[in-house]
Amino acid sequence: MSLADWAEDGGPSRGPGLDFASWCDQLDGVRVGAALARLDATPPAPGRTQHFLHPFGFVDRGFIKQQFPNEVIHAAIECAPVVPVRLDHIVSLQHTVTKSTVRAYVMQGGCSPPGVRDPDHGGFIDHPIIIRCSEVNCLWDGNNRLTAAHLLGATEWPCRFVDLDDGEFLARVHAYMAASAGS
Repeated sequence: MSLADWAEDGGPSRGPGLDFASWCDQLDGVRVGAALARLDATPPAPGRTQHFLHPFGFVDRGFIKQQFPNEVIHAAIECAPVVPVRLDHIVSLQHTVTKSTVRAYVMQGGCSPPGVRDPDHGGFIDHPIIIRCSEVNCLWDGNNRLTAAHLLGATEWPCRFVDLDDGEFLARVHAYMAASAGS
């Protein structure tokens, strides 16, 4: 189901500003029940009884880290817009998700309000983060949230989209880094 479909289906029509908690508040019990049944039917990952493989495939983050240092990646996340991303166009940087966490997202949402930051590392935690590098859309953060959205029938989701393949975006990132260093 796309964001436009959600709006037509009586869901929120906030476009890219739609957050998971708002969407879940609009879900009916049938859709949530079906998602929980799919979750319960998912076999555990080998050797990990509380984890299961997510639907996104896997890629090692090494190819991003070889091209971009952490400082650039973190600055790029700060500069990234929130845009709808198709879930069938992403791969993850981790193998599994936690069943109990995905269950919580399916049942009650749990996204933070826009702009909320992690108290420990200070980075954004309001939307999943997708990093595009070498024409691959990598799920950097938000595996449990996007797995829950997938189980609920979503086909795209608002994410912070870090496009490291876009020269103009990288120029803005470097300008942001220079301004931050000067302050």
